[in-house]
Amino acid sequence: MPPGERASLIHRAGNMVDRGAALLRPEPRPYRYFSGCNDARAAGYESIRRDEPSYRAEMDGDGDGIACEPYRG
Repeated sequence: MPPGERASLIHRAGNMVDRGAALLRPEPRPYRYFSGCNDARAAGYESIRRDEPSYRAEMDGDGDGIACEPYRG
């Protein structure tokens, strides 16, 4: 395989991986203020990721970047 063709295949494969990763990443939900996790869960906002506008560090009990996670006790 000629070097130029190999480079083109590698480039196209990288683009496919980038597009696939974007499809797997859910869209952030719109901002809503919640007084706490019970309020957020009642509105369907369980597991609020750090990149979402409704995330607040005080609702992230274990500091892992996900607030209002389901209880796993």
